[in-house]
Amino acid sequence: MPVDLEWVERFARERHAAQVDKAGRPYAEHLAAVAGGIAERGGSPDQIAAGWLHDAVEDGVLTEAELASLDVPETTRRMVLAMTKRRGEPAADYAARILAEPGARLVKESDSPTTPTRPDFRCWTNQPGSG
Repeated sequence: MPVDLEWVERFARERHAAQVDKAGRPYAEHLAAVAGGIAERGGSPDQIAAGWLHDAVEDGVLTEAELASLDVPETTRRMVLAMTKRRGEPAADYAARILAEPGARLVKESDSPTTPTRPDFRCWTNQPGSG
């Protein structure tokens, strides 16, 4: 099924409407930057949708059950779950889960530059050019 990116964007903006980032800006600006970064890097519509939704479960604005019922491709749901940090999870386990899910790496790489407090994902995977 093709993903309706306009719907996904509206849904993500609505779910994160009350949330702000550490600078006090609407959190949807971060989501838009991630989705835009994925598009600029040639990501698929499923990956762009995951960019819009990547923090929803982690931030508690969407449950895993709600995610499972969304009208989005299964690949998008899997990428969102791969991106969802688990309490107490070691960074290496988190990175391994992302790397194991096709498409999720691009979502994470697009997320990291827009979130200055998070480490550069490439350094977790010993990639060239990592910090």
